Amino acid sequence: MRTPAAMPAVSGICWTCWASSGSLWSGIPLVVAWPCRRPGQAPSRWGYLGKAFILAAYRNQGIGTQLLSAVLSFADENQLVRVVLSPSSRAISLYERAGFRPADSLMLRTLPTSRVSTTP
Repeated sequence: MRTPAAMPAVSGICWTCWASSGSLWSGIPLVVAWPCRRPGQAPSRWGYLGKAFILAAYRNQGIGTQLLSAVLSFADENQLVRVVLSPSSRAISLYERAGFRPADSLMLRTLPTSRVSTTP
């Protein structure tokens, strides 16, 4: 087995909104990954959206839609071929309005409970 080449495979960006008082009240992270590819295959990048948050006082004002629009504009401008996420049940309609659909081809592995740390 060859030693992995040293190359950046992942980077992250977080869109945020701040109140004039300096407190953070919303955000949505995007991790960009460059998957390994077969020889001759065109390079591609994926985006993985993290959990968005908006403090209760700022919800239902279109902020989530604006944040998501900014993230997806970035994804389109940077030619991310796929953007995936694991939405909360409350956020599904937001993502559906932005064009997300259920994915049949992804698989999931979670950390085995024997490996979950109880310390921060």
